[in-house]
Amino acid sequence: MGFLLEILCEIGLITIGSRSSSFEITLLVRDQYCVCIISLKYCFSLIYLMFMVRGVRGKVKGYYVERKLFKFLSRFPGNFVFRVPVSGSRASRKYPTAFPDIFLVNNVEDRIVAFEVKSTSRKKVVVKRSQVSKLFRFLNAFKKYDRREAVIAVWFSRDKKWVFKKIEQILDENKIIVNISDKSNWNP
Repeated sequence: MGFLLEILCEIGLITIGSRSSSFEITLLVRDQYCVCIISLKYCFSLIYLMFMVRGVRGKVKGYYVERKLFKFLSRFPGNFVFRVPVSGSRASRKYPTAFPDIFLVNNVEDRIVAFEVKSTSRKKVVVKRSQVSKLFRFLNAFKKYDRREAVIAVWFSRDKKWVFKKIEQILDENKIIVNISDKSNWNP
């Protein structure tokens, strides 16, 4: 259960202050903070209920999959991998840059790769055009690298399979669909 508290704290949903046999928990509920003082007896029941809320479960799942990709990419020699925890926040289009979920730098291969990370238990996932354009806005700041790549990384949890879809340019379509049957067109 300690891991659960750590994740909730890291993604900013709760902060915890100990008061002997009770916890002071600051919850982020619908973009407003509320402070609750509850006994240890009810603390874990509250956290369980928070996970039943879809938004919290989605953030935790995204955090888990981003960490999974981070560890996978870090195994390859020459890769420096960075996870950007503020990536879920919306960057205004008036600014020239935005942050991807994860980015990889390999100075030996002279490349930088920006990732939009998705996870699903279904057979396909839909990625919005704005999420793809965010990757290109980020890569635009790194003209030093010969190879600048935008990649959608999808973890299909039921099949325990990654599908990496490299995007060559911002498309005219409003969305990109990645299916479980798609072949990866990018390798780490």
